Amino acid sequence: MIRIRPAQMEAFRAERREALAERLASRGARLYPERAAGRRDAELRAEALRIAASAREWGLTSERDATIYYDLSLDLGEGFERGEEGRWAREHLEDRRRGPHERIVAVRDAYLGGDVEDP
Repeated sequence: MIRIRPAQMEAFRAERREALAERLASRGARLYPERAAGRRDAELRAEALRIAASAREWGLTSERDATIYYDLSLDLGEGFERGEEGRWAREHLEDRRRGPHERIVAVRDAYLGGDVEDP
C-alpha cells in the first residue's frame, strides 16, 4: 500500500495551485491585454495566485468557480467584494443556502445584469 504523507499532499496542492495560477494568468493576459501590458509573467501569476486564494476563502474551490471569480476580479478590481462598495457581492457570496457555484454565478449575473454600479 502506498502512503502519502501530509507534506507530500501539501506539495501536490501547491503544484495544483501553481498550475491553476498559470492558466488564470494566461487567460487574463489573453482577455485583458491592457491589464497585462508591461507586466512580467511572474507578476501576473502572483496576482492569479492571490485571487485564487481569495476565491478559496469564499468556498469557491472548483476551477470553473475560481475562473468566474478571477474574471470578476480583473473586471471590477482585486478585492471587489470587500469594503462598502462590495456589499452587493458579499451578500451573494455569504448566502450559504446556495452552493458555491450558484453563489458566484449570482455575483456575475448581478454585475452583468446591471444590478450594481460599475465602480
